[in-house]
Amino acid sequence: MEMRLAALCLAALAVAAALSAPAAGTKAKRVLVPIADGTEEIEVVTVVDVLRRAGAEVVLASVEDDDRTAVTCSRGVKIEADCHVKAVTGRQGGKEGWDLIAIPGGAPDQRLIQNSVAQWIAYQTSNL
Repeated sequence: MEMRLAALCLAALAVAAALSAPAAGTKAKRVLVPIADGTEEIEVVTVVDVLRRAGAEVVLASVEDDDRTAVTCSRGVKIEADCHVKAVTGRQGGKEGWDLIAIPGGAPDQRLIQNSVAQWIAYQTSNL
């Protein structure tokens, strides 16, 4: 677990460096973080925190089937997403799209996240 957490922190720092704070007059990088019940809370909070500190615009999106935005993470921590993924799929995510989709680990419902991301990618590539 400690090795995985260390690797996650290093990965988040690397991504943050790549998405470093935008220069004056440029737009912040846009990052989508899909979450579901059972997601590892530390993998959500750490990634979101590091990316926001780096100046990225981070959107937490629930992928739960019942359209709710509150999820219960693997250790019982409740996180309220910014929106449901349906609100940011397709062109709704903006003309610029997403610079990064950061998928946290865990989640017995990980299939929901994978399916949502796969559908979004399919939509984006079919409308180029």
